[in-house]
Amino acid sequence: MDRPVAVITGTTSGLGRIAALELARRGYRIAAVARSRPKAERLLSELRAASADVQADIFYADLGLVSQARRVGEEIAARYPRVDVLVNNAGLHAFSQRTTTEGFAEMTAVNYLGPFVLTETLTNTLVTSGPARIVNVASEAAKQARTMSPGHDLRHTDPYTRRESMALYGRR
Repeated sequence: MDRPVAVITGTTSGLGRIAALELARRGYRIAAVARSRPKAERLLSELRAASADVQADIFYADLGLVSQARRVGEEIAARYPRVDVLVNNAGLHAFSQRTTTEGFAEMTAVNYLGPFVLTETLTNTLVTSGPARIVNVASEAAKQARTMSPGHDLRHTDPYTRRESMALYGRR
């Protein structure tokens, strides 16, 4: 592979989409992690329109499921001998509690557990690719969190209201 590789989560909208388009214009091979096939296909069309010689691959996973985050990390590591940039951008602000099939609060799973597991799974590839970079995108809401208790926050699955969601989002 003659191009640097950028793995980006949350590429079908917002900052992830913008990052994918910009890095493609700069000559990176894009490894986009997405949940939605239709949205991923639209992203591929946009990437091709932005750069005639774009190289991009889509990897499908729901990062709210730890098992899928690990699986997609393994798929990416098997596909690319090197990864130059990992952008953990996928995120979720849930207005009510939803619990994943693995028993985690969905907001916590998508915003923290999924990116952690993906990064951990790609660590050897990133280290041997050096100098590689990991970019973790976070919300300004984290600055407003008054307290954090990781042990409690990671296991908290009690219901909450839309009004309470912002404070929890900043912590998760």
